[in-house]
Amino acid sequence: MKITNIESAKVQGPRAEMQDTLAISHSLDDTYFLGVFDGHNIPDPERKPRGAEVAEAASLVLENVDEKYGKLKSVTKKAIGVAEQLSYTHNSLPHTHNLEPGDGGSTATVAIVKKDKIAVAYLGDSEAFYYQDDGKIIPLIRPHNTSNPTEVKRVKNMGHHVGEVYFGVTAQTSRLAVSRAVGDYFDFVSSDSDITVGRLDTPGTLVLATDGVWGDAETHDHVHALFLNSMRIANFPMAKFALFLTEHYAALNEDNASVIIARVE
Repeated sequence: MKITNIESAKVQGPRAEMQDTLAISHSLDDTYFLGVFDGHNIPDPERKPRGAEVAEAASLVLENVDEKYGKLKSVTKKAIGVAEQLSYTHNSLPHTHNLEPGDGGSTATVAIVKKDKIAVAYLGDSEAFYYQDDGKIIPLIRPHNTSNPTEVKRVKNMGHHVGEVYFGVTAQTSRLAVSRAVGDYFDFVSSDSDITVGRLDTPGTLVLATDGVWGDAETHDHVHALFLNSMRIANFPMAKFALFLTEHYAALNEDNASVIIARVE
């Protein structure tokens, strides 16, 4: 098994600014690095939205991949290297970009694929799935949002508020949808990535996307059905499908939408 085709698309929804960033790199040792980064801000008319800046800075972890990760032999070690780079970026931005708590942040989901081996380093809720041609759907991240009991417990144990959808220092300031990210800089926000390791030993389609695509639970089901029914078609036009997907769900979810699709055979 190996990646045979990669397509991507991003569409600005009814938002004032496009804050998503995508990054795709291929190293000399035939390793693919696929990254989606979803910038975000806490709504505040007195603050300039800076999520796009953070997403762009986070995406730079996939520049010069041979120099940064070439000596790391396994996809697991490369994922650990990516996680370290994301944390370094998080810690550097207050100095390089003069960022403060509430100025903005970004998710980061980076898949490292070498032949049939995969590792995913991630922060936040930009989800990734592997759709096997036999119909099985394999989730590759456990989102750092209020659906994650581990994150809910961690934030509550720090004495902070967790609502139905948002985290916050108090109920009145509960406006942050993720508990791990690059940026944001509230004390409950962690830049320690989680890492998933696995094998792609069955033909299928790898998908990474921002929450503008995934939306709510019902939208998840729609997207899953689209991929399972469409991507098994011979010579399916992946590029057109990626654009359709982002245009459709950006409008439906009223959000920016970005996706990377990789075919594995």
